[in-house]
Amino acid sequence: MGDIFDRGIDRGVINAEVDAYLEERGFAKDTMSPTYLDGVGYSELTIDKPCFRLTTDIDNYSTLTIYINTIDVYYELSTSYGSLLKSLKMTLRDYTIEAVSELLDEIWLQAERGI
Repeated sequence: MGDIFDRGIDRGVINAEVDAYLEERGFAKDTMSPTYLDGVGYSELTIDKPCFRLTTDIDNYSTLTIYINTIDVYYELSTSYGSLLKSLKMTLRDYTIEAVSELLDEIWLQAERGI
């Protein structure tokens, strides 16, 4: 097949095992398109590249959105009325289920504490 055809094939976002793990936890395939960039410029993120995204309520007052692909892990914590509380770009060296799970736990704990 040609190069143009190959670009159209869905090869997943990270790897089959981690992609399935994230999908089982409610993440959806999307593109890296954060609402806020608190100190992180668009040039520092893989904007408009494939990623997994999850948006969930932390409590009645704040919402957490996580974007993850093979280059960036970025999350935003915002208030229910749309103001940014925190955003942070993180990096994973090892894209295994264990490493991704640990990072997601860390992000959740930070979001619960509002830090």
